[in-house]
Amino acid sequence: MKLFRLRTFALFAVFLAARAALATTYFGRVSLGSFISNQSFTEKVDGTGANDFANASARVYFNARDLGRNGLDFTTDVRNKADLFGKFDPDAYALTTKNTFQVRQFQFRYLGDSGRWQGHVGRFAVTEAGSQNLDGVMTSREWHSDAGVGLFGGLDPKRPDSRDLKWDPTAQA
Repeated sequence: MKLFRLRTFALFAVFLAARAALATTYFGRVSLGSFISNQSFTEKVDGTGANDFANASARVYFNARDLGRNGLDFTTDVRNKADLFGKFDPDAYALTTKNTFQVRQFQFRYLGDSGRWQGHVGRFAVTEAGSQNLDGVMTSREWHSDAGVGLFGGLDPKRPDSRDLKWDPTAQA
């Protein structure tokens, strides 16, 4: 019985030490919203007397820092917008639901020991390149707060027919 207690205590101590060694800081939020507008015309236009508008939106943001002991971070920002009257269906001669799914950010980032070396992979912001978000891989080195150098390879996910960032596997930069 004494050996069982000692073994249980040893396993519990290892569990506590491992949890402290692999501590992670994380933050997340979920946002939901909707908008409804009813508009009535005094005279019918194209056979209708109303111009109704409604949409619903959702956003999930999650950030985890210091995954393990190696300075690895993970960030994701995913959004969805359902426009209930947003797409014209010519067969039914009516507006139907249009759904827009956006992956704004989905990245793994590695910070070196000093924080001056960085590595990114996924969809992430590169403000120095003039783009809100890019898909690819980047490594950079900062010499001081005003100077550094970086190397990027990847694609711009922005589509010419939309101002929103959407997944497009055929996008070219």
